[in-house]
Amino acid sequence: MLEMIKQNAVPAAVMRSAAKGALSIPAGEMIEILVYLTRNPVFGQEAQMTLAAWDETSARAVISGPAPQEIIDYFWMEQNRRPQLMPALIENPQLPEAELTRVAHGASHELAGMMVTSPRV
Repeated sequence: MLEMIKQNAVPAAVMRSAAKGALSIPAGEMIEILVYLTRNPVFGQEAQMTLAAWDETSARAVISGPAPQEIIDYFWMEQNRRPQLMPALIENPQLPEAELTRVAHGASHELAGMMVTSPRV
């Protein structure tokens, strides 16, 4: 489905449904599509809002395991960080240690606390 969306091979109604997270596909694939759509000039804002409200349990499951790097990067960006997801991101080896170090220098008290308690950090 993502490849079809990338190629603009789906109708606008399907794109609209995708931006709302309303496609009947696995959570990991839906999140990957939403992250891709955040860069779309028409559907980007809707996709961002959908990701911001995405179920924490399924989002955590996606970012805890091997996931497309775009998903890891999206949820790690400061404007997209959700405190409930940070422990899973911090522990994910796909997040480079250099990135953890970079963010640690200016981390909020809450994020610094999560990093201090992390076995990885």
